[in-house]
Amino acid sequence: MNPSHTPTPNPSQTVDADRLRLNAGDVLHIQIAGSQDETQYSVRYLGALKGQSLMVTLPLVNGEPIWMKPGGSYIFRTLSGMHVYAFTTRVLKARSKPFAYAHFTYPTALQARQVRRAARVKLNLPIMVRRPDGQQVAATLLDLSLIGLLLEASEPLGAIGDSLDIELPIALDEVNKRLSLKVTLRNSASLGTGTEKAPVRAGLEFGRLDNDDTLLLHYFIDHQIALQSV
Repeated sequence: MNPSHTPTPNPSQTVDADRLRLNAGDVLHIQIAGSQDETQYSVRYLGALKGQSLMVTLPLVNGEPIWMKPGGSYIFRTLSGMHVYAFTTRVLKARSKPFAYAHFTYPTALQARQVRRAARVKLNLPIMVRRPDGQQVAATLLDLSLIGLLLEASEPLGAIGDSLDIELPIALDEVNKRLSLKVTLRNSASLGTGTEKAPVRAGLEFGRLDNDDTLLLHYFIDHQIALQSV
């Protein structure tokens, strides 16, 4: 891609910690601060006392909690509304009962970056699409945004307005996951000569995405934009 036509990721800005509006059970992503290990884990927000502490579940690996020592520094990220928020905080105390959770220092400020839903990135990525009749169709993902995607499929996917399922591989340094997402077929054009099984180019729109999937898609799109702008 020509770098002059490639959008750059949104810059972040520092905002007050009061902008972070979380509900019990919301998902946050956590990783060790200042480490070469960029593995991110999902935890759930339990509650907070302003200026005192923030409480979340401990991350689990194979069903077992990862124990955190007091004083350890961690980066949290979460999606709220149209912004991704990040902040660094320290472990105050981890506890195992009545379940595995930890108190962290309450953040003094957040790094906020607006999610650009219309930002698109060009790709050439093999994916699978499941039609309403349950048949799997091989396809190539051509571009992606938080609104939807454009792909080329080996055969027609269905009628306009049909609900389809896709599996989207998300490969980042710290995350390797396949997202299973609902999409709606919005347009489709044959690339062949009118034969029933001719390849098609189709535009698909995402259904309602949960915050965790939106955050991963946002990371993936930003990562691809950054790679293509080098």
